[in-house]
Amino acid sequence: MDYKILSYLLFYPDEEYLANLKSLKENLNTEVENSNLRADVSDFIDKITTIDKYEAQSNYVAYFDSNPSLSLYLFDNVWGDSKERGQALVDLKELYEKHNFVIDNTKQLPDFIPLFLEFLSVINESEAKELLSETYELMNTLYLRHKKIDSIYSVVFKNLIKKMDKEITETDVKVLNAKEIDELWQEQEVVFSNKVN
Repeated sequence: MDYKILSYLLFYPDEEYLANLKSLKENLNTEVENSNLRADVSDFIDKITTIDKYEAQSNYVAYFDSNPSLSLYLFDNVWGDSKERGQALVDLKELYEKHNFVIDNTKQLPDFIPLFLEFLSVINESEAKELLSETYELMNTLYLRHKKIDSIYSVVFKNLIKKMDKEITETDVKVLNAKEIDELWQEQEVVFSNKVN
C-alpha cells in the first residue's frame, strides 16, 4: 500500500485527486503502518489541499511538465531520447507483462514513476525493494532537487529512499531555472520545411 500511496501523491492535482487526498487522510491510520510515512503523507496532504487548486496545478506543471531536471520519467533522466531509452522501455514493459501488470489503458510510458510505483505495489515485497533500489541515484537526485526548490514533492522521494533501507547522499545538484528552460525549448524548436515534392 505504501508504494500505491506514494505513487498517487505524484499524480496531477485535479479536483478528484484533491478530494481523494482528503479521504485518504481520514483513513491514514489504517492505510499506512509506518508512523514516519504516515506523518509525511499527512503533512503533504495538508499543504496541497490548503493552497488554491490552480496554484497546486501550476506548481505541478512547472515542476514535472516544464522542467526536464525534475522529469517523472525514469529513463528520461538517464538517457533522454536516445536509442537506449527505447530498449529500456521495451524491457520494462515486458517486465510488467511478466507479472500480468497491464498498462494498455494508460497514456503514460512504462517508465512514468507513478506507474512504476503502482507496479511495485502489486509484486512481491522483496522484488519490489530490489527493483526500487536500482533507481537509488535518480531518486536521491530528485529528492535533493525538490528539496532545493522547497517543493512539497521532496517528501515522496525521501520516503522512496527509506523504502530501499538506504540513506540520503547529500551532493550538489542543479535545477534548471526559468531562463535555462526557455533556452532549452528554443534549442529544440522544430523547423518545418516549405519544400513541397
